[in-house]
Amino acid sequence: MGGYLWRRLAYMVPTLLVVSVIIFSLVRMVPGDIIDQMVAEMAAQPGASGTVDRAAIERRLGLDVPVYVQYGRWIAGVVQGDLGETFSGYGSVTEKIFGRLPVTFELGLLSILIGLVIAIPIGIYSAIRQNSVGDYVGRTTAIAFMSVPNFWVGTMVMIYPAVLFRWSPPMEVIPFFEDPLGNLGMFVIPSMVLGMSLAGSTMRMTRTMMLEVLRQDFIRTAWSKGLRERIVILRHATRNALIPVVTWVGFQIPMLVGGAVVTETIFGLPGTGRLLVDALSDRDYPVVTGVALIVAAFVVLVNLLVDLTYAWLDPRARQD
Repeated sequence: MGGYLWRRLAYMVPTLLVVSVIIFSLVRMVPGDIIDQMVAEMAAQPGASGTVDRAAIERRLGLDVPVYVQYGRWIAGVVQGDLGETFSGYGSVTEKIFGRLPVTFELGLLSILIGLVIAIPIGIYSAIRQNSVGDYVGRTTAIAFMSVPNFWVGTMVMIYPAVLFRWSPPMEVIPFFEDPLGNLGMFVIPSMVLGMSLAGSTMRMTRTMMLEVLRQDFIRTAWSKGLRERIVILRHATRNALIPVVTWVGFQIPMLVGGAVVTETIFGLPGTGRLLVDALSDRDYPVVTGVALIVAAFVVLVNLLVDLTYAWLDPRARQD
């Protein structure tokens, strides 16, 4: 297991390097020029002179050199844990991102937990009670969760309770260690909205894999030995059925991260998703690049955890 872990860690380094090049290049291709925007803002200020030194602004922001030189400076700082300074002049990119990261992390973690708590039991029940009323209800629920967009559900949750009951979800962040219950109460509704699509797709995947495993010969052998249903389902069938489900959940994490951007914007949560939206509108390249790199690193780390979980569930995978 140790050799398998080190091999997977070694694969992460070139992956993140290639991702950093792609992110840095794509951000520079976003329509609009930060220099033009800053020149226009400075020229519109009261008492400003008729001309603005554009070259001085480029030198101050480090944009007066070729893109590959800019990348070299940036990646050298990243290696040292420095994501650079914001173009707006309001501090370090690293401090801004990590100041908002706990909000996004808690939202994502609760969304995954809620999605899995809903999906896996219902998926298992639908498989072992195939074509029953409960199976049809579970399948219909899964399709509904997958079909309804998160942004629409979040908008409806914000609008209809406010109109009908004069109530809206809390939008002020409550630190967890100050008021744990208040903190969870603030995050539970956005997490349920974000976790719906994960729950729907995972529910269907769990049901499909359980049905496939329940038709295997070793399950028939377990039944023929007279083992109780609980032992057959939990000890023999579920563990084998969850191997592809784990991989599937890992594939859904990037989509969940993307959904967090919309969810944080709708519910007014000051996370990295909302920071990314604000930085894009301001053409703040260092912030956009920093957020994108952190998200990419998180996705790569999640894939590593998925690989390790897969190897734990199926020792044959350790030979890859």
